[in-house]
Amino acid sequence: MDKPEHLEITEDYARIQLESEPSLEERTAVVAQAIAFCREQKIRRLLVNGLQTAGIDIPSVVDRYWAMQEWGELSEWVVSVAVVMPQEYIDPEKVGVLFAENARCKTNAFTSEPEALEWLLAQN
Repeated sequence: MDKPEHLEITEDYARIQLESEPSLEERTAVVAQAIAFCREQKIRRLLVNGLQTAGIDIPSVVDRYWAMQEWGELSEWVVSVAVVMPQEYIDPEKVGVLFAENARCKTNAFTSEPEALEWLLAQN
């Protein structure tokens, strides 16, 4: 598998910056690709920076469910994923986090990259 565009690899984690994907579905697919690549390369931590969300619809509960099902299928507890998004894109009850864990993907959502990175680096 080829390394996804905009995926940076450091010693401790990989980081992807979501930039030009025009739809929620395409953004979800880019992250899925990054998870699959990380798993294949034995990279156990992925930071997703989705702060640039202009024009992207806020995901519904159903959108979150299906995205996390796909991410979990690809992760299978191997890759932990920290997602950075504007506050309005994060469900107050973090249902996506629950969906992800039920689907075998350790994940969490944050509004700042430093906070996300701190959580991510604490994951084994």
